[in-house]
Amino acid sequence: MLALGIVFVLSFSGLIAYNLVNLFRVSLKEGQLRAQEQSLAFVNDLTDQFDRTISMVETLSSTLLQMRAYGGSNRDYVVSLMEDLLQNRPELLGIYTLWEPDAFDGNDALFVNGNDYHDATGRFIPYVVRSQGQILTLPIHSYNSETEGSFYHTPKSSKQFALIEPYWYSVNGAEILMTSLVFPLLDKDGSFLGIVGADFELNFVQREIEKIHPLEGYATIITEQHNYLAHGQDRSRLLQPYDNPVSSKSESQWLNDQMTAMFLDTSGDMAPTYRLYYPIEIENALWHLEIVIPKSKILKPFRQALRDSLLISFLALAAVIAIMIFLIRRIVVHNIRRVIAISSAMADGDLRQRLDIRSGDEFETMAGHFNRMVSSREEAENLIRYQAMHDTLTDLYNRNGFYKYVQERLNQKPPDELAALMFIDLDHFKLINDTLNHEKGDDVLIEVSRRIRDVLSDNGLLFRFGGDEFLVMLDCAANKEKVVESAIRINRALALPFILQERPFYISASIGIVIDTWSSFGSIDSKIKEADTAMYVAKKERNSYRIFDSAMNYAPSKEIMLENDLYRALEEEQFELYYQPKVDFSTERIYGVEALIRWKHPELGIISPLDFIPIAEKTGLINPLGEWVIRTACRQNRKWQDMGLPPLTVAVNISMIQFQHAAILEMIRNNIETAHIRPHMLELELTESVFMNNRSQTLTLLRQLKEMGVQISLDDFGTGYSSLSYLKNIPLDYLKLDKSFISNITTDRKEQMIVKSVIVIAHNLGFKVVTEGVETQEQFDILKKHLCDGMQGYYFSPPLPAGKFQELLRSSLTVPEE
Repeated sequence: MLALGIVFVLSFSGLIAYNLVNLFRVSLKEGQLRAQEQSLAFVNDLTDQFDRTISMVETLSSTLLQMRAYGGSNRDYVVSLMEDLLQNRPELLGIYTLWEPDAFDGNDALFVNGNDYHDATGRFIPYVVRSQGQILTLPIHSYNSETEGSFYHTPKSSKQFALIEPYWYSVNGAEILMTSLVFPLLDKDGSFLGIVGADFELNFVQREIEKIHPLEGYATIITEQHNYLAHGQDRSRLLQPYDNPVSSKSESQWLNDQMTAMFLDTSGDMAPTYRLYYPIEIENALWHLEIVIPKSKILKPFRQALRDSLLISFLALAAVIAIMIFLIRRIVVHNIRRVIAISSAMADGDLRQRLDIRSGDEFETMAGHFNRMVSSREEAENLIRYQAMHDTLTDLYNRNGFYKYVQERLNQKPPDELAALMFIDLDHFKLINDTLNHEKGDDVLIEVSRRIRDVLSDNGLLFRFGGDEFLVMLDCAANKEKVVESAIRINRALALPFILQERPFYISASIGIVIDTWSSFGSIDSKIKEADTAMYVAKKERNSYRIFDSAMNYAPSKEIMLENDLYRALEEEQFELYYQPKVDFSTERIYGVEALIRWKHPELGIISPLDFIPIAEKTGLINPLGEWVIRTACRQNRKWQDMGLPPLTVAVNISMIQFQHAAILEMIRNNIETAHIRPHMLELELTESVFMNNRSQTLTLLRQLKEMGVQISLDDFGTGYSSLSYLKNIPLDYLKLDKSFISNITTDRKEQMIVKSVIVIAHNLGFKVVTEGVETQEQFDILKKHLCDGMQGYYFSPPLPAGKFQELLRSSLTVPEE
């Protein structure tokens, strides 16, 4: 028995020692992680602020160079733009630009002493700065000084971005410590024109650094020149050389381009510390954040735990030694009985029981293994129940979860309370899987679920019904308007680009909605079918929503009828082309026309392309139908020329499926030659969707069409499926702005500026710009002012049959007598 007691005491002591060693390691690791978390958070926040500022300065630089390139330099406008930018960036002290003599607009002599932001020679040197709660515009001073004007001379000599070492600068009579982010302004030949920069007041950085006290330590920021930019413990060290913790090593050995963490067990006046160095990358410059924590503070929790553990261990050992002989048999028997009792309960299915044995011997080890076994079984059963109700990819409730949730709500809700069910199906999702892979498709589904949940917040519950289908349950729908608002917000959220393999991809959603009282949700499947039917109707337009009504039950039968009649319509030529003129802004004369197809159904009348084009694409009839459109448009163009009318360019829309047809190039060439028109008199209007599959092959085909002489137009630009990044590689003649792109330009100055910028960029790339949907004189005047090339819209004429368009064209050629 004595030997057993000795073995027990030694084992228990070893266990305590082992736990203390682990506790030391954990305490040390937790202190390090806490310091790293705070430093990373600060670095990320500071880097984000600098990145936003760099992006803003780059945009301002591009704007100034573009204004200069197009002869639109306006000093007052630039100052106003800089004031607006500073107003929206409260963390910045100032924004400025400084130009070489006559570099801005060539008119420095006209502005000698003209206002407060020129020097004596009339050079353009505005400095927009905060001072005492106001935004002032002052001239830049000290820029001629090699030392005080480093913000000017450094980027001038290097012709590169510069992060200026901290310096003192006088603002409205007050000396302020700051640093500057400066970009050089270069012309197309690389000659230096001036600078654009932004100032940070370093008191802002200092205040933020003083807030960082991980484990009673402090933080500093070290510049590229190894000086203190900010010091969380002693402000007097600002701009002083960095205090090297170990004199035998240079700063470059500590401060490299990687995160470094170390313990310095130094002697003398410097106590042992834990130091963390983290790089702050700002464009081509590099600062470092240093976290300094006394080692004693990191190990403080361990010392407290050590004292407590030793005290507990001593008391426990004393008690065990005193009563071990008396209790050993009783403990063994008692524990065996508890194991038997809990094992019996577990066999009966009660998994809540646990063995609570803390004897410090094999029984405690056995109890631990036993409890882990029970916990593992309980976790496995919980996991099975969870997976039965949840989607493993998005972690949303799945189809089973939806049925369970609705049934529970049916048992709780009063019969007169409204509920709304949304059936969401993604448009064009198959292209993601086909173009990239299913793994990227899964990434899109995860992001889609996140965006929808962000829109719903706490106002509804999202389910993944299967594939790319989702259900939304709004179980406290106040009214129809609230439901519609939620659907619109979901569509807007999903219209934003998805970045996959460094390329933007666009999808949208079609949403079917059912609104009814809970008392009418008795048949869950019927409500899902109604929402699915409404979604099917919305799918015809895509990126839209529809609320179910009983008339929609006939939509599938109408779809089948149209599909069957489409074959006969091609044979009997039930289709007709309407022509909408394109007008030149400069001459206000018709220079071209867009051919738009209409189906004159013998029983249903005129059918919109929105109804039958998706059917044609699904059945494969889009290729013969598309060839009929090209053939008819080319021949009609030839007829107008034979009548003595002026030559026109006729534009034809080409779908993605048509464009992928192997014989499209030969088909277009044959129809041009058969109609006896010149190739440049045919224009093909494409949407960006043609680039979503086999982009390199698409670009090759476009270049072959251009070599043939056919004109190419990018249609529907601005609807959410276009990206400026594509334009630089596409061989285009025209860029067509969608109606939605210009609908608010008469009331929204920002949208007007966006349209203007797109026109400038397109012209710079060698494209002409045509605007669709021009309906008012005000829209016409604004677009003409911003040098748009052409327009379509009801302001001039709706789409017309060939005969009426012919009359319109003749009348537009008639010059009235004076």
